[in-house]
Amino acid sequence: KELNLHFALNKTIPTDLKDMIESLPYFLAETARDQQWILIIDAVNQLNYDVLSWLPESFPESVHVILSTTPGLTYEQLKKRNWTTLELPLLDETQKEGLIREYLSQYSKHLQPSLEAAIVKFELSSNALLLRTLLDELRIFGLHEGLPAQVRTIIKAKSAEAFFNLILKRLDIEYDD
Repeated sequence: KELNLHFALNKTIPTDLKDMIESLPYFLAETARDQQWILIIDAVNQLNYDVLSWLPESFPESVHVILSTTPGLTYEQLKKRNWTTLELPLLDETQKEGLIREYLSQYSKHLQPSLEAAIVKFELSSNALLLRTLLDELRIFGLHEGLPAQVRTIIKAKSAEAFFNLILKRLDIEYDD
């Protein structure tokens, strides 16, 4: 749909998933005629479809593709296709400290040194997405006096799933109207 709109292709978009997959190479070829562009698909491993069977084996020369995925079957399939891969390492403590300060300073906020240290030591905060989510949570948290308790609660999470469940639970309580 986006390709059709952006490149003014004026083609009928299939509504059936199988037909969409079959028409993707056509849309890519049509868009590649006039200009170079980049197709970015985040979290490709989360798509609910057969692992990469929908993704063309090759792309027009002027279409560059960037995918993100977690380790596992999708990543292995990309390696089998000889795609160039780049693994993003976990953040170290110095990187976490810098990101915490830099991100919060954009909002004229900062954390008490003890809270910052607790977040830096929080094992799950080595994941950049999780750290960003945590900082967003703290940035919008309503009660400044309750911030230490909120940090203590969040850093008890032992998994990403538990972490996000804590965030969702707080949102559910806050917006339960």
